[in-house]
Amino acid sequence: MTAEESKILQEHLQAAAAILLKNTPKEQLKDFASIELAVRDHVSKSARKNPTMLK
Repeated sequence: MTAEESKILQEHLQAAAAILLKNTPKEQLKDFASIELAVRDHVSKSARKNPTMLK
């Protein structure tokens, strides 16, 4: 990954994190394991709605 790609990836991850934080119940943000499960749930729901996003 180039430095430019790394920078773009970081920007996109920060934007995604802000969206996920806004749309995740506070009780799911208490520890890393709960946060990881919430992220997986959001991502899997999105992937099921739009399977081509993973190609």
